[in-house]
Amino acid sequence: KRLARKLRPDAVICRDLDTLAAGVKAKEESHASLVYFPHEIYPAMIEDDVPAFIARAAAKQERKLLTKTDALVASNPGIIEWLVEQGPQDGIGWDDPIALVMNCRNPEPVFTKPDTRAFCYFGTFHKSRFIREMVRAVKANKYAQLVIGGMPTDRGLYEWVRKESSNRNGIRFLGHISVEQVMNETRRATVVVS
Repeated sequence: KRLARKLRPDAVICRDLDTLAAGVKAKEESHASLVYFPHEIYPAMIEDDVPAFIARAAAKQERKLLTKTDALVASNPGIIEWLVEQGPQDGIGWDDPIALVMNCRNPEPVFTKPDTRAFCYFGTFHKSRFIREMVRAVKANKYAQLVIGGMPTDRGLYEWVRKESSNRNGIRFLGHISVEQVMNETRRATVVVS
């Protein structure tokens, strides 16, 4: 609140539910517009890791906080559907359309030669990210390669990937790498898994 009062921003952008409550407080303090831009359905993301009542509470909190937003942005059509479901319960819907901003510049598929398919994943090591499935799929395909790295958020999964990796089976594990390394490896990849 103190920072919002000092900076007096024109807009506050909240990237996911875990930042939305703070965004609402910043909006109230600074009278800024509040933009909500979730890139995941938070209650669905946490439902396997927490008791059911916590996931339900997260969904309820999101519905309540959404009423305080001035604009909504979604990262894919599924998020738009979720936001519409969470919208005003009188059936009217949102006053303004939900903007769709996808990371993919060219939504048309690009097919590469099988021996040059290089996938990369850099991010959270969590079962919701399908890490094991990704590693197993690449190991089963003699033409694919996977470059993978990130912080050891799940130490067991992190170590499993380390043990499963070798250049012979197409998995190159980089561990925790710098932002510069992420950018360089991403440029070399054919497909970014997100």
